[in-house]
Amino acid sequence: MGMRSGFTVKFSVGVPSDQRIPHYEQRLRSLHYKKRFQVTVNDLVPRISSVMEASREVARSRRLRKLLELVLALGNYMNRGARGNASGFRLASLNRLADTKSSAAKGTTLLHYLVQIIERKFKDILLLEEDLPHVKEASKVSLGEMDKDISMLRAGLAEVNREIEFHRSSGVPQPGDRFLPVMREFHAQASVRFAELEDQFQDMKTRFDRAVRLFGEDGAVVQPDEFFGIFDGFLTALMEAKQDNENFRRRAEEEEKRAKQEAELFPRCE
Repeated sequence: MGMRSGFTVKFSVGVPSDQRIPHYEQRLRSLHYKKRFQVTVNDLVPRISSVMEASREVARSRRLRKLLELVLALGNYMNRGARGNASGFRLASLNRLADTKSSAAKGTTLLHYLVQIIERKFKDILLLEEDLPHVKEASKVSLGEMDKDISMLRAGLAEVNREIEFHRSSGVPQPGDRFLPVMREFHAQASVRFAELEDQFQDMKTRFDRAVRLFGEDGAVVQPDEFFGIFDGFLTALMEAKQDNENFRRRAEEEEKRAKQEAELFPRCE
């Protein structure tokens, strides 16, 4: 049996074809916001938490404080007689230690020299990473992006509220239309959750600003990715310099052993 031409199928979405859905586009935006709300919150919470925790960690770490004292002492020693003793230094200069060549040995930097001092006299500092478990994650956080996400959530909630008010004042809804009760319940729950999130975000910014100022930086200028990125980069360089020093020692021992073996095999003729 052949198919008849001109056959038309009507798709129904639960609304009679002769009825138009009021505020159709606004409804879609509200429903999309409802769907994305928890996803955005779940993305923001760990970022807020990482900055809060990292701010607390850098402020409380005695190992970090001792390390910075050593860096300052080393800098004053290197510049003795030039500018007098400095009482502090900019955090950004931490990572320049790995770029400053040392006169102690070929291929070494001031950072290698600093690690040698730490290994001889202040070994506990080498456990610094244990004090700063959240710094790496915090170094990936953009305050600007979080501000944008928070603003988007706030604006979306306001739009959902306006849409609820529109439908509430429009009289009796169409039969089977659950938009108003569903969005009312969502708005009530989302408003509470957003208020909690905003409080956490403000607490994070306060704690971050306090940590930044503790290190002599300006919280209005320095961002979390930059601030914590300095510490994360320095920790990485510190561990690499430690590994380099171990490799230097191993090679020196091997060369000394080889020279000794050669001396035994081929003794000098007096």
